[in-house]
Amino acid sequence: MQISGFTINLLTLLAIVLSVGLVVDDAIVMVENIERHVHAGEPPMQAALLAARELVGPIIAMTITLAAVYTPLGIQGGLTGALFREFAFTLAGAVIVSGVVALTLSPMMGSRLLRAGDNERGFAGHINRQFERVRQRYMRMLGGTLRYRPWCSRCGRSSWR
Repeated sequence: MQISGFTINLLTLLAIVLSVGLVVDDAIVMVENIERHVHAGEPPMQAALLAARELVGPIIAMTITLAAVYTPLGIQGGLTGALFREFAFTLAGAVIVSGVVALTLSPMMGSRLLRAGDNERGFAGHINRQFERVRQRYMRMLGGTLRYRPWCSRCGRSSWR
């Protein structure tokens, strides 16, 4: 924003708030993919490399698409262009930085911070065990519901066919 000469105003703050969700989305996709490889038995560095190779195309496509959606708003003429120029370019710039961070910093941090078995200890382990209990109970209830078939009192058969 400073390089472009933009000030901190309501529209640039709105762009920053909106971009937070987009920025976090790229990083989450990368970290989840690294974690999937780590749980599959890969060493963290190898998992990060594999995850980054798998996601380089989708993240670049997502970044270019989002930047291409917001940039025309900033180059539009007239009052609309003047009003939304800072919003559009701030948002497009944040999305581009997000894509670069997701392809560089996220895999590096994932290779250093993620380890197999970390989600079975401590608070994360407690949450995962509780979630598994809820999931198992839901599966039992769903199975019982699907096995239940109302009977027809006249013919003695299930009314579902």
